[in-house]
Amino acid sequence: MYRGIALSFVVYEQQGREKDLPAYLAEIAVGSFNALEMRLDKFFGSKEITEATSVALRVDNHKMYTGYVDLELDDAARAPQAMMALGAAADRAKARDLELQGVVAVPLAGDRERNDDDVAHAIERILILAGSLQRRGLWLGLHNDRVESANDARIFRTICDAAAAHPNVVIAPDIEWLHRGGGNPAAFVAKYKERIKTLHLRQSRDGVWAEDFGEGDVDYRAVDKITRPLRTQDIYLIVELNHAPETKLTRRLVDDLKLSRQYIRKVFTV
Repeated sequence: MYRGIALSFVVYEQQGREKDLPAYLAEIAVGSFNALEMRLDKFFGSKEITEATSVALRVDNHKMYTGYVDLELDDAARAPQAMMALGAAADRAKARDLELQGVVAVPLAGDRERNDDDVAHAIERILILAGSLQRRGLWLGLHNDRVESANDARIFRTICDAAAAHPNVVIAPDIEWLHRGGGNPAAFVAKYKERIKTLHLRQSRDGVWAEDFGEGDVDYRAVDKITRPLRTQDIYLIVELNHAPETKLTRRLVDDLKLSRQYIRKVFTV
């Protein structure tokens, strides 16, 4: 059921700490994570960057089951080039021995409002991108951020439903964003459970992103209750520590990682 556990590298990017990649990958290993989800465009954007990333990952035998990308697929001027760049980055990552399985993509990145036409254009390009990744042996996981999650994930549901017929499109929901958007994460997971390939796990407390993944606003036990019986599909758990300006930081990051890993064992028993 739960095929693997990985840490989103975003918390290191927030702090500009990816500049010393080997040191922080070692810290992540000490924090009990041996796989990461990294931005394909940033860490596999060229042959040289790919080589440096791959060498650093091999030191502690880190895997990368999924790569991440923010896209604006409604933007006719920028989307085609971004899709081509993503394909090239995916090829470079796939060529490395990282066990890459798929790409987790936000289809409507940024904070600007989208209308129904914008969403329709994005859906057209999602289907094209899904076919491109399928030829590369990778699935496309639809992910939700601020725009997709608003109003009980109205846009995200529209996109997921419209792409349901494509065999290479799966769903990679951010559970906390679903909660933040006013929805019921467990209800969303229950509706789309057969298509879910990753669960992005982040926690908030009193509406503020927490420094670790633990108890808080989102009931992850309710999510696990739904996904646990899905024995016929592999689901990757992606822990995302995403610190807001209001987040109170009281520990070393490596200690937050250890606590987060302990909580996963407690709730998801993996």
